[in-house]
Amino acid sequence: MKPIFQTQLVSLSKIVIFCIFCVFLTCCKKTKDCPGFPPDVAEYFPYHLSDSLIFVNQHNDTISFNVISFSITEKQTIVYNPRKCDKQECTCPFINLYFYAESANHRIQVNFNIFSKENNAYLTIYFDKISFNKTLTLVELNGNTIEILKNSEKQIFKLVIVWGEGITEIYDPINNFQWKSIKK
Repeated sequence: MKPIFQTQLVSLSKIVIFCIFCVFLTCCKKTKDCPGFPPDVAEYFPYHLSDSLIFVNQHNDTISFNVISFSITEKQTIVYNPRKCDKQECTCPFINLYFYAESANHRIQVNFNIFSKENNAYLTIYFDKISFNKTLTLVELNGNTIEILKNSEKQIFKLVIVWGEGITEIYDPINNFQWKSIKK
C-alpha cells in the first residue's frame, strides 16, 4: 500500500508544481500602450471609404477614383510576457495608414508607415504601374506640402500631396497629362 500512496503523492506534487509554474507564467505579463496613426499626419489623406477622388487634365478629361479600401492603425494596448519576448511580440507594431482607390482604368494605392522609434515615415504610392517612394521625418510632415518626383526612363513623374486636401496633382509624362484634383 505504501507504493501506491507514494505514487499518488508524486503525481500530486507534479500537479502542484505545474500549477505554480502556470501561475508564475501568467502573473508576469506586462502591458504596453501603442500609439495610433497621428490624426494630424492622417490629414494628408483625408479620405474615407466610398469617397470619390476626381481629377481633371489640361484637355478637360476627368478620372474619378472610388476609395474601396481604407484603414488606419488605432491606438492599442499590447499584452506580453517579458520572459518569452521576441522583438515582434514585445514592441508596438508599426503605425500605418492604407487606402486603395480605383477607376475603370486606373488605380491609386497608398501605404504610409510611421516608425516611431526612428521618428520618420515612409510613404509609398502607386499610380497605375508607377511607384513613388519617399522617406520623411515627422518634422518635415508638419503640415507642409509633400512633393514626390520619380525619374523613370528620362521622364519625370510628379505627385503633390497637400495637408487637409490629399493628392492634388499627378503629372504623367508618358501621356503628357497633368491631373489636378477637383473639390467634391
